[in-house]
Amino acid sequence: TIPTWEGDEPSFPTKKKGDDTSDEEKEWLEALEKGTLDDSGMLKRSKDTKLMTARQRALIHGQQAELLQLPSGYKTVELTEEQVEKRQQRAKKRRQQAQEKREKDKKQTLDRLLKKQEAKSKGPKMKGSRRSNVPRVRYINNKSEISISVPTGIQFPFPPQRAMPPKQAISCGVGGCTNQKKYSCSKTGTPLCSLDCYRKNLLQNAAQIPIPAT
Repeated sequence: TIPTWEGDEPSFPTKKKGDDTSDEEKEWLEALEKGTLDDSGMLKRSKDTKLMTARQRALIHGQQAELLQLPSGYKTVELTEEQVEKRQQRAKKRRQQAQEKREKDKKQTLDRLLKKQEAKSKGPKMKGSRRSNVPRVRYINNKSEISISVPTGIQFPFPPQRAMPPKQAISCGVGGCTNQKKYSCSKTGTPLCSLDCYRKNLLQNAAQIPIPAT
């Protein structure tokens, strides 16, 4: 518990002999039973009257303070019954719209949370089930054994495979250049090796390149 200060010296909550509950805790329990706690669940403390205005002190002691009314500059307008009814209808409609918006936001939040939870629960299971259904070849090589396990229906020993011959290297298509191709020209399709050959290719095929319409 926190000590409170009265005057110049702090006063600590007292306990009776054989009682483990302090006076402050008893006061809090009584306020809880009476329902006099504030919104944050704390005891309502009396404010220092020295820090209050004259109006606040008068309201606490039940007195009617004489206050001066400053001119607001606005004229009071008397509303008809029809105008009052329309204002009430507009206020009711705004409250309904605000309530509908809160319900909509609440539903969207719940849907988003449920989708995240569903994705988390389904993700690992689907991934594991897909991997378990795929036939696999297992090769073991350790101190105790060297073995290979093949799924049912797969031929073993494996049939021999012929290696595919490597693709032949394509040379640059510009006359007099023996370098290998790095890319193809987007306009003519000629294999090229550098920016210089790209320029030479454009000059050689300038008549064949269509001019875009403007």
